[in-house]
Amino acid sequence: MGRTNRKYLSSSRVFGCVKCRTHLTTVDSMISRQFNGQHGRAYLFSVVVNITEGPPVERTMTTGQHVVRDIACCKCETTLGWKYDHATEQAQKYKEGKFILERALFTDVNTPSPPETNGDDGEVRDFDVSSDASEIVVMG
Repeated sequence: MGRTNRKYLSSSRVFGCVKCRTHLTTVDSMISRQFNGQHGRAYLFSVVVNITEGPPVERTMTTGQHVVRDIACCKCETTLGWKYDHATEQAQKYKEGKFILERALFTDVNTPSPPETNGDDGEVRDFDVSSDASEIVVMG
C-alpha cells in the first residue's frame, strides 16, 4: 500500500483520531467548544492536519446556510467533522476556513515525542509511516 506522509504534532495536548490515533490538532488551535454535531458536542479549530476533504456541499445548519466539506482521517478514513468553506451570513464569516471536530470522534493522544525531537517547542514535524506502521521516520 505504500507510504503516507502525516504530520506529527508536538504540544501540551494533542488530539487524534479516535479510531487510529493519527494526530489531528492541538489544544492551541481550539477556538470554541460551543458547537454541536451529529454525535453531540463538537469543537471549532483553526488548524487540523492529516485529513482528507470531501466535495463542497451546501447545508442548512442552526446558524444559517453554509458551504462545508466533510473531513476524514487520512489514515483510517473515519469521518471526523467538517470544514467551513463559506457562510452566507456576515455574522458567521469567522467560521470560513475553520474546522469542526466532533468530540466523540477524536481523543487525547499521549504519544511520546520521537527521539529526534525534544517535543517542547510546539513545532509541527512531518513523519513517514509505512503501511504496517512499524517504521517512523522524522522528516523535519
